[in-house]
Amino acid sequence: ALKGLYQKPVILDIINYFRLLDNYHESGALFRVLSAPFVNVQIEDIVQITHQAKKKTMSLWQALKQARMFGVAQETVVEIERLVSLIEKHASLAKNKPASEVFLKILYDSGYLQILKNLPDPQNQEQMRLLDQFFRKIKMFELESIDKRSVGFMEMLEMEIEAGDCGKLNGELDVDADAVRIMTIHSAKGLEFPVVFIAGLEEG
Repeated sequence: ALKGLYQKPVILDIINYFRLLDNYHESGALFRVLSAPFVNVQIEDIVQITHQAKKKTMSLWQALKQARMFGVAQETVVEIERLVSLIEKHASLAKNKPASEVFLKILYDSGYLQILKNLPDPQNQEQMRLLDQFFRKIKMFELESIDKRSVGFMEMLEMEIEAGDCGKLNGELDVDADAVRIMTIHSAKGLEFPVVFIAGLEEG
């Protein structure tokens, strides 16, 4: 089955990184970022740090700050310190700058964009296409919103995801095609259809 934009690994990495900018202690998002291609940490070290975090009843973020105490490789400590510094830098940026600027800084500063560029074609082209679609999503949000910061963008995105919207991919079925389309009310905004069924309504 064709996955939505928000379910693509490269976009999931970015979404989870955005989540950390508003809340360092969201351990699920941080675990996903630690496993991303732009973070060079061995899975064994991630498991060790995660285990210590649970054992000492601390967030994964707090455990990362104390990583050198948990017997992980020195290379891992250096890489974790780089990641922590990046997240703190981008979180500070996100307080005042628009989401699109933060998005581009994440891609460049983390080295993620260069990693994706080094992929062989057509894999490289596919990843660039996905990033371009997500960037357009951010720019659309900024056009429609007074507060253009990433915190507002993530609030909108989380509502979409919670409503079951996985993000439309360019190249999916055209709106004018003769077919039945199932979508959230949010994703149907601005569209017109000759017949519409709205399910799950309650009185009042």
